Amino acid sequence: MSAKPTPAAMRAQALTISLLSEHFDPNKGVYAKDWSDKRIATETGLAPDLVVEYRRECFGELKEPDEVRALRDDINAVETLQREQHAALNQSIAELRANLAKVSARWAA
Repeated sequence: MSAKPTPAAMRAQALTISLLSEHFDPNKGVYAKDWSDKRIATETGLAPDLVVEYRRECFGELKEPDEVRALRDDINAVETLQREQHAALNQSIAELRANLAKVSARWAA
């Protein structure tokens, strides 16, 4: 048997739902400027993890903005290019060292 929430707890829950409705876009998965789970917790007096639970269950998960996702994709592409170029440079160095060894062997003979 669960305990009945106090009137203050019910008001805090109702305010949480109201603030989420007003400041969270469930389609985009983002808060309006200057709003967050933490701010709603502060405004309502509820624990932050409870606000997160309400948001997830009633409105959905947070999503990265398109701008952040694009930047992350750009970083990943540059890192891939860096790895490929590093491998190619290492291969070139190995080939040059092999040629140096051949030339040095002929010169020293």
